[in-house]
Amino acid sequence: MAILSGRLRAAIVAASAALLSVCSLSYAQTTAARFDLTGPRVDVRVTRDGKTLPIAAVPNLKVGDRIWLFPDLPRTQSVHYLLVVAFLRGTTNPPPDTWFTKIQTWNKKVREEGVTITVPDEAQQAILFLAPETGGDFATLRSAVQGRPGIFVRATQDLAEAGFEQARIEKYLASIRQAFSTLEEMTQHNAALVEETNAAIEQTESQANDLDGLVGRFRAAGAKQAKAA
Repeated sequence: MAILSGRLRAAIVAASAALLSVCSLSYAQTTAARFDLTGPRVDVRVTRDGKTLPIAAVPNLKVGDRIWLFPDLPRTQSVHYLLVVAFLRGTTNPPPDTWFTKIQTWNKKVREEGVTITVPDEAQQAILFLAPETGGDFATLRSAVQGRPGIFVRATQDLAEAGFEQARIEKYLASIRQAFSTLEEMTQHNAALVEETNAAIEQTESQANDLDGLVGRFRAAGAKQAKAA
């Protein structure tokens, strides 16, 4: 039992490390869910009604959506990793065997073309796992999810919530960066105006000095003419 629990934790950690997007199929949820973590890159795209978008641009998956997955692992990858896609349908309703897809990331066709999966009826969450290939790995993972689906449902919910928080923070930081950019533009514009004003003042002072010189010479010439008369 301790070994199984350890494998459960390892599966969740592996999923967290490799999962680029945890997608909830809840129709009531309208805010885009996104959660990015460092780790091997998995390109995920969704096709619906003939239109294909990156997973980050799809607020919620729907039944019948076609999910294209492309595990972008290094060509020099020495360890074989399995990419497992699992669909969930609630905390107390284990998913059937057909809701699990085993993808061999080292397969030549997978490396070149990726894999396409269709969201099944009644699915509520989708989760990806990336784990080293070992004996019985897929069957063990499937049994773990079917035995305690609530753990994985809550994991997807926690990751989705973290994704919302991350998106909120990123939006706030973007607004701060925009404010600083605007302030910098205003500062540069004001500095340019100051330079132009200073140049105009210097030019005006120079012209005034020249005018003073002309007036002085005119007065001196007038005084000499008056003496001569």
